[in-house]
Amino acid sequence: MNPLISFASFIAVGLAVGLASIGPGVGQGTAAGQAVEGIARQPEAEGKIRGSLLLSLAFMEALTIYGLVVSLFLRSLTLYSLSKEMRELTRWQAPKIHLAHSGPAVFSSSAPSLRKKDAESCNAHPAKPGAAHISHGH
Repeated sequence: MNPLISFASFIAVGLAVGLASIGPGVGQGTAAGQAVEGIARQPEAEGKIRGSLLLSLAFMEALTIYGLVVSLFLRSLTLYSLSKEMRELTRWQAPKIHLAHSGPAVFSSSAPSLRKKDAESCNAHPAKPGAAHISHGH
């Protein structure tokens, strides 16, 4: 992934949370202020005003939570694409194991020093028929 795109996606995540929090925060402050003012003018309507205020605050808070969900989704997409690239860059092949029909265990590797060392250890300790043959895919 292009580093500029990666950087921009993390900026977008921050902006999504920030902008999603600013609007409902201002709205909640305004709604609470108007509710307190309404209760001060008409104390007998306190129950209706409080119920309407709490319902409005819940809807405003839902908008903030939607912004958080969108930002987490953006972040997970970015991290997934980065991890996918890392998996492609660090592709590793597991050793393949083949069963030999008879004879000693035979090890093969890409490094000459390892091949010599493995061959010496196999010759020093002959295996039984049906021993395992391990190669590293090279």
